[in-house]
Amino acid sequence: MSQIAINPPVCLAYISHEAEADFLALSLEVMSSYDWITHIIVLHTDRDGTERYINGAMHYYKDFGRGFESQPEHGGFHELGARNALLDLARKAGCPWILLCDPDEFFTPVTINCLRQAHDCKKQIVCFACYHFVTPGSYVWWPDQVRLIQSKQYHDPHVRAVLSDCNLIYRMNSNNRFRRHLKNRTMHCHLQWPAKTKRFHSQPETIYHVHVHHMLQPKRPSGVWLTRQEIRSDTAGIMPENYIRVWEQQS
Repeated sequence: MSQIAINPPVCLAYISHEAEADFLALSLEVMSSYDWITHIIVLHTDRDGTERYINGAMHYYKDFGRGFESQPEHGGFHELGARNALLDLARKAGCPWILLCDPDEFFTPVTINCLRQAHDCKKQIVCFACYHFVTPGSYVWWPDQVRLIQSKQYHDPHVRAVLSDCNLIYRMNSNNRFRRHLKNRTMHCHLQWPAKTKRFHSQPETIYHVHVHHMLQPKRPSGVWLTRQEIRSDTAGIMPENYIRVWEQQS
């Protein structure tokens, strides 16, 4: 007799600011429909305010500054502080797993398969390949963003799921030479984990982690830009209807 698969509770966690409100609404509409999402947390980083429960999600408000054109002490966005604050809030939700998502992203329904496998194998973090869509049916493939992990090609891999009790924290980008040229030293910060952390890697041929900023205005790429990239279109059924409608309404 086959065993029934049991999904671990998952806290979905976002940081967002006012300019990303439309993106956030699209992502929440999709991901709040997943029955395996147990809690949803949104940390709004552009203003202080009282926490509120809205449409199934807990919204928190703390001003971490704005933009990457200046350092945090001069009003710029303190990305490092915001991301670590989000981790703290998500841990308090009490779910074994935290799924980290930006407003201009969503995870596909089958993502729970990865999280369940990682949980059953007693892993602590999950790394996903990231797919940057440019139309509802195609994504861009940057060869210089491909990493070879366990003999498989991962496009722009990110750790986006972490075990709640794992000792993780965001740190400054470790490339000092790169960071010296940034107007805001906290941008491009990374999750850092102990050397013995048990990692799980998703199947790179399956699309779990979807980035949509390049598909929608104001960052939608020009035709000239696209001719210089490798575009792939093996994406049947990936893009949700609400994203397709917004894309079709663009001028």
